[in-house]
This record gives sequence, C-alpha cells and structure tokens, in this order.
Amino acid sequence: MRKQVAYSASKQITGSWNNWLKRRALGQSSERRIREGNTIIPLNLPNSLSLARIILAFFVFFFLSLRIDFHVAFLSEFGVYITWGDLLAGCFFIAALLTDLLDGYIARKRKLATNLGRSIDALADKILIVAVMVALLELQRIPSWILAVTITRELLVMGLRLAASTESIAVAPSHGGKLKTALQFIAISFLIFRIPGGMVLMLVATFLSVWSGADAITALYSRGSSPCHVKRFKIIKTYCNLSD
Repeated sequence: MRKQVAYSASKQITGSWNNWLKRRALGQSSERRIREGNTIIPLNLPNSLSLARIILAFFVFFFLSLRIDFHVAFLSEFGVYITWGDLLAGCFFIAALLTDLLDGYIARKRKLATNLGRSIDALADKILIVAVMVALLELQRIPSWILAVTITRELLVMGLRLAASTESIAVAPSHGGKLKTALQFIAISFLIFRIPGGMVLMLVATFLSVWSGADAITALYSRGSSPCHVKRFKIIKTYCNLSD
C-alpha cells in the first residue's frame, strides 16, 4: 500500500515537473510552439514592446496636440528654441523608436520571432507614423497630401498582407520598405524638434513610400520578373517579398 502511494505521488510530481518544463520551453520559443502545432502564442517580451509602442504613439500625439507654447528656458540659453510640448512629444517618440529597435533584437537573440510578432511590429510602426503625422498636420508642419498618400499606401499594403495571409503566403519586408520606415522616423524626429531639413526628408520618405507600395502591388499582380507570380488572379507562389 505504501509503495502504491509513493509511486502515485512520484508520478504526479514527475508529471507536474514535465508540464512545467514544457510550458517554460514553449514560453521561451514561440517558433517551437508553432512547430508542435499549438497556435496560441504567448505575449512575450518583443510583442509587449511592440504593443508599448502603440501606447507611446498616443502620448506623442497628445503632447503635440496640446500645443504647449512655453519655450524650454534652459535650452534657449544654448540657442535651442523648442516648446515643452515638442520636447515631451519628442522624448516619447524616441522612446517608441527604442522599443522598435529592442523588440527586433530581442526576438532574434532569444529566437522568439513569429509571424504574429512581425505583424504586430509592422502595425505598431504604422500606427506610430500615422498618429504623429496627423498631429504634425494639425500643427501645419506637413501638407495634407503627404498624410493622404501615406495612409493610402499603408491601407493598400495591409490589405495585400491580409489577402496573402488567406492564401497561407509568408510576407517579408523589403529593403525599400525598411528604408522608407527609417526615413519616416528620422523626418518625423526632425519635424518634432523643428530641426531644418525635416520636410526634405519627409518628401524623400513619401517618394519611397509610393515606390515601395507600387512594388508590393506589382509583386502580387504581375507576371514575369516580379517576386510573386499570379495565374488567373490566384497566387501560386508560397512566398512573396513585399514591402513593410
């Protein structure tokens, strides 16, 4: 009787230990979890950073929209004339950029990169860029057509991503899309802090945005030398290199 009780207790302990090890392993490697057939992906650190970037975007929008026109006195002594609203918005924007750098680095370092994580990261970038550009338009620092072109491009690319996902197609960001996003971040930083040259960078970023968006559409709906080939409006290739 004692042997049976001891055997049952040891079996329960061993089972609990194995379950804990499985949960820990799945938490550390989302890719491993997907390969084992579990479609529920935990909210790991990279995904949390991407979600934090969305929250920071609203803080940037909030401080820009407040229009706090009081200049920062201690910076004025060094010849830097910036308002408290711009300074606070710029600090939150830089914090958002840091989360963009960290989530990708951590995902690659800890092997936590997943399709869901890439989608959340791209969505967070788009929300950050559009939200700040709306505030900059309200402050009359960018023209309305730049915002209209940017939103149209992002909606088209997101729609293509959704259409591709229904066909089980993996969509990867292109170099043009990455360069476009980087230039947009730099241009927005210049415009927030009122650094000369910000508008020129924004114009270049808008041109790249149109070019990379057109490249994404061409990749899905043309034949020949494009990364994806379409036959009778049905995608027949399982991988496309689309713009971010």
